[in-house]
Amino acid sequence: MIIKILGSGAGGGFPQWNCNGTHSAAVRAGKSGYRPRTQSSLAVSSDGRNWVLLNASPDLRQQIADNPELHP
Repeated sequence: MIIKILGSGAGGGFPQWNCNGTHSAAVRAGKSGYRPRTQSSLAVSSDGRNWVLLNASPDLRQQIADNPELHP
């Protein structure tokens, strides 16, 4: 079984739209060591070709674009 973590951020992803704390500000500024995260979601496959999405998020388009193995 193959499990891919597509996103691991809280609802709304990271940085949060309504937060300007230290970490959120660092992501927006593009500081080294800080990366944005999409909302939590998983893709699961038994063969690497056919995938099932769990907890599909509003960020699904970006998550699929970032993971070529999920492309149709």
